[in-house]
Amino acid sequence: MVVREEDPTEVGAGWLRCADVGNKRLWGQYEFLTCRGITAETQHHLTQIRKDLDRTMPGQEFFHAGGKQGRCALRRVLLAYAFRNPAVGYCQGMNYLLAKLLLELRDEEEAFWMLTVIVEDMVPGYFSLDMVEIQADMLALQALVAVALPEIAGHMGEAYFQIQSVATRWFLCLFVGCVPEPVVTALWTLFFKQGKQAAIVLFQFSLELVVHFSREIMLCTDPGSMARVFTDGAANLTEQDGLGLLESITNKAVSPQPHHQSRE
Repeated sequence: MVVREEDPTEVGAGWLRCADVGNKRLWGQYEFLTCRGITAETQHHLTQIRKDLDRTMPGQEFFHAGGKQGRCALRRVLLAYAFRNPAVGYCQGMNYLLAKLLLELRDEEEAFWMLTVIVEDMVPGYFSLDMVEIQADMLALQALVAVALPEIAGHMGEAYFQIQSVATRWFLCLFVGCVPEPVVTALWTLFFKQGKQAAIVLFQFSLELVVHFSREIMLCTDPGSMARVFTDGAANLTEQDGLGLLESITNKAVSPQPHHQSRE
């Protein structure tokens, strides 16, 4: 087990307080789970975890370029979660969430319990095998864009572009690897402050991205070019623009009604 060498960052400490991890933590469970031997049931999860390690934050030295400690921490925590919750096991996207948590919390066990809170309480069902909840939220996002931005939604429809083709990854990774790191950090702070309504922040920020790239979207005539506007544009957001979009979220009251309707 990686021993904490530093306290969590100020941001990470704030996340821990907002998430109220103490109500989720079972003392001794993480250590117990990390000591369990590999079973046939978890072997396929371990195989996928190992494949995804190379794709996890390739620019972060903690996980690459000699960052063996970070890679081992990723593997241990993800496998421990697969043992804890066999109904979910390991799903792609969880590696990005955990990597961000490890960087900010600097402690494996804290990161494990925060991952548990995210997967089980803040976006429940996103990582289920049938992915029903994430699919429902993608339909809700599409409906929200149609209501809030009808002209843009109509143009997307004419180009046979569906927002879920890019937004599914946004939601599963909580935008890690999709927008610059400082923007992700600020977005996660808003996310954790919302508690069990945290997914609303994902809808709000997605809407802001659609508005931000509206001019480029309206110039596109095919789904491939629209997808590139979103993926390349989001990845290359300036920190100033990204933080500005987040600030606009705090100044607006976007109704979460479509999101909740999709789950009824």
